Amino acid sequence: MTGALTRRSALAGLITLPAFAQARSSAAVSFEMMASGGRKVDAWRWMPNGRSKGRILFSHGNFSAPLKYARLLEAWAANGWEVLAPLHVDSTDHPETSKYSATQSWPTRLEDLALLAGPDSKQPYIAAGHSYGALLALVLGGVTPLLPGAKRDPRVTSAIALSPPGPMPGFIDASSFASLAIPALIQTGDKDIFPGMPPEAWRSHLTAFEQPPANGTRLAVALPGVDHYFGGILCRPELPGPRQETQYAGFERLSLAFLRQCANGKTPGRSSLARIAQSERALGVLHR
Repeated sequence: MTGALTRRSALAGLITLPAFAQARSSAAVSFEMMASGGRKVDAWRWMPNGRSKGRILFSHGNFSAPLKYARLLEAWAANGWEVLAPLHVDSTDHPETSKYSATQSWPTRLEDLALLAGPDSKQPYIAAGHSYGALLALVLGGVTPLLPGAKRDPRVTSAIALSPPGPMPGFIDASSFASLAIPALIQTGDKDIFPGMPPEAWRSHLTAFEQPPANGTRLAVALPGVDHYFGGILCRPELPGPRQETQYAGFERLSLAFLRQCANGKTPGRSSLARIAQSERALGVLHR
């Protein structure tokens, strides 16, 4: 995770989903939503190139912000996806982050994503995220954390989870991941650890891949030499690097291959995911 998981708290109730501004392909447009209690939620939208293949809702890592993932989100938009991403209250870029306690992050993140999805919308979407945000994406796909308030969104057809957390006492345990009910692409790297952790700790990021029953609907990749941020390509652009460009390019390619199987509300099948794993075997993609 990019920081402590439970960093901010609950504001119940959903208000209105705004009308979205128009923009050219891959250009992010900001807009504002209103959550319960008058809480303002800033968000960004990347317009799809050409006819839309569907929606992706992206949740950033703790302390980060949507625009710090622009390279990846622009690539998805350039390949036909509408991408929506809110600024959560735990972001250091949030103008009122100091007003929120450490326990308020979880429920407000859930509310942010519910607002983006649209309380009354029946439109399907793909849930995606990095680190803390990856956990939110998996929760929307059926993972059951120990904290209250989370539930599966039946509109979510698939998930893309970059470096999701493994078991964390009091927050989520290994069995929580067994209820993942949708196809998912899980990513990590063998340097995806934080100071003070043992070298093998990166393997916990694969818990969401390993725990659910094997049914052929999950892909995972553990990229050699990759840390939590691809060397600063995603989440923390201020890092000195070196940027892990080759590995990032491989993951971006893999994510686009996965998304092609999700276009127009489709749910990727076992055979299509098996073909992706076969075609990307040099990248080390696992299929389960």
